[in-house]
Amino acid sequence: MNKLACLLAAFLAVGFAQAGCDPSPNCLNSVKVMCGETTPEQKEYIKCWAEIICGLHQIGTILALLFTVIAGMRWMMAEDPQSKDNAKRSIIYILIGLLLLFVGGNVILYLLCA
Repeated sequence: MNKLACLLAAFLAVGFAQAGCDPSPNCLNSVKVMCGETTPEQKEYIKCWAEIICGLHQIGTILALLFTVIAGMRWMMAEDPQSKDNAKRSIIYILIGLLLLFVGGNVILYLLCA
């Protein structure tokens, strides 16, 4: 599963990088605040990475929503306490993953601007 996730992330990164790197204004608001004044070459480089990160944020959020719904249904339909605990743990792991996704993306953008 980890190898599949890594391959998917790599394909998405390459796909976004080849898509022309035309990030949406909403995506770049935080980049403008963090980066301030940069050269045109730096701006283009940062825009490409911002678009990749924003795309991964969107995909990660959609997947987290889907998995949260599935884990919630498992939790509601579970009859034994162990199944309920597993479903609760799944939801907690999903939330931790979302937190890491958003914090990690912002850290990468911050490091690109530094």
